Amino acid sequence: MLNLVWLKSFITLVQSRSFQTVAKNPGIVSQLTRGELDIAVMEWWNPKPGFEARDC
Repeated sequence: MLNLVWLKSFITLVQSRSFQTVAKNPGIVSQLTRGELDIAVMEWWNPKPGFEARDC
């Protein structure tokens, strides 16, 4: 289960220097693959070369 307290503190820390997006998982995978996103929190992962997945 995702640690929501950690996520909230992370968002608060970087909020002034970043932007957040909400989309369905396939859209997030596409944005990661194109280099439009640096990090993502997802419900599942579609393995792609060069990306790393971690269980929370």
